[in-house]
Amino acid sequence: MVLIGDAAGWNDPIIGQGLSISLRDARLVSEVIGGDDWSPLAFEPYVGERSERMRRLRIIAALMTELRCTFTPEGARRRKHWAERCAVDPSLLAHVVAYLRGPETVPAEAFEPANIRRILSES
Repeated sequence: MVLIGDAAGWNDPIIGQGLSISLRDARLVSEVIGGDDWSPLAFEPYVGERSERMRRLRIIAALMTELRCTFTPEGARRRKHWAERCAVDPSLLAHVVAYLRGPETVPAEAFEPANIRRILSES
């Protein structure tokens, strides 16, 4: 049995990735079952890729929740400051690019805790 999409693990819907996750899972699994080897070992690349993809998507969802859905005066201040900083530092938009184009299109460093802190900082 191989699980794909929501059956393989829930993701926060705030960034609207449910269908993309399911379709990518289906493509990767279909590549394996289209071959001759259906052993658990044959599915390891899918499992590894999905694990990293979902890790990145969870980080993006948490970051977008913090940036866009914290409805406090501090949250409003952070959104305004982030928007101003993005105008001069496009690297602060890497996570937006990642959920629009795919989490694999952004360098791994973008998902490091130090980078997340930099994005959320107000300096």
